[in-house]
Amino acid sequence: MVDLIVNIEPRLDGLCEVHYEQADGLCKLGVDDNETTKVFRSGGADPDGNQPGDLYVIIKVREDPVFRRDVADIHVNAVLSITQAILGGTIQVPTLRGDVVLKVRAGT
Repeated sequence: MVDLIVNIEPRLDGLCEVHYEQADGLCKLGVDDNETTKVFRSGGADPDGNQPGDLYVIIKVREDPVFRRDVADIHVNAVLSITQAILGGTIQVPTLRGDVVLKVRAGT
């Protein structure tokens, strides 16, 4: 997932220009929907036009088609046949960092 830093620059006509910059690590792990994070010195300039203010970003967490979230836990469904459950084997399970092969013990 890629986070965005928003830079707002005032213009001479009183309006402002908004620039987006990709940045990793803007959001802390486990951030929840509607939380607010502060990006220091990335907001509009003060009334004298000297220093940029802080930018407050309201986080909107989008639902994922594969993973579902339960507070701080992430869940995923993996398909396991009855034969694999009885005899054991391996299944491919998606993770946040790519698929992994999971060994299933016999009698599961």
